[in-house]
This record gives sequence, structure tokens and C-alpha cells, in this order.
Amino acid sequence: MYKTLKNKGNGVWRAPTPPKSPHLYNFIYGMRQISAICVMKARLINVNRNMRKIRMSELKPGRYLHYKGNEYVVLGVARHSETEEHLVVYQPQYGERGLWVRPLDMFLESVVRDGETVPRFKYIGE
Repeated sequence: MYKTLKNKGNGVWRAPTPPKSPHLYNFIYGMRQISAICVMKARLINVNRNMRKIRMSELKPGRYLHYKGNEYVVLGVARHSETEEHLVVYQPQYGERGLWVRPLDMFLESVVRDGETVPRFKYIGE
């Protein structure tokens, strides 16, 4: 596969030649890509964890207006016992007024309505 040859008697060694088999080359190239992707994913996970901590501190308890018009009171942020996902605990100010939870990322995301990007929930006060 890899050969190390002297270069016509001058004492200089030649660099290893690439493998003759395209399958082996593709395998090696693919492994390099996979390891690069794993490093990138690990970095993104750390960024996501840091962003989640920042986003949790951004979320204030109080009254929020849903983009569809209803009001809700956010009581706080809880953590799922199995997945450790952060969940917003909130109560609608209409109907039965039961307690609901929604993933923090979904609560803070923006949605497109009538061609305009708006926050899903907008803070309106205490």
C-alpha cells in the first residue's frame, strides 16, 4: 500500500504514495470528515448549553402576550427529570387557566406571521 523508496541513489526518501484502492481512499477521507463533524457538533453542543443558560436568565416571570393575541402568566422555568430539558411553566389567562409547560427554546423562538417575524411570546410586564 504505502511504499517508502529511495530517490535514484541521492539518499532522499520519497513521501508515501496514496493508496491504490479508491475504496480505501474514500474510507480514509470519510473518516476524516466524520471526525471533523464530531468536533463541530461537540462545539455546537457547548454553545447551545451556554446559550440556554443565557436564555434562562433572559426569561422573566410575568405576563406575556402570545403572537395570536392571548395573554399568559409565566411562573418560572422547570427542568425535565429524564432529559434535563428546560421547560417554561405558564398559565393562560383565559378558559380553565390550567398550568402548561413548553420547551424553553420553543417559548423564546420567533415565528413568521403575515410575512413578518415576531416573537412567539412577548413580555408585557409583571
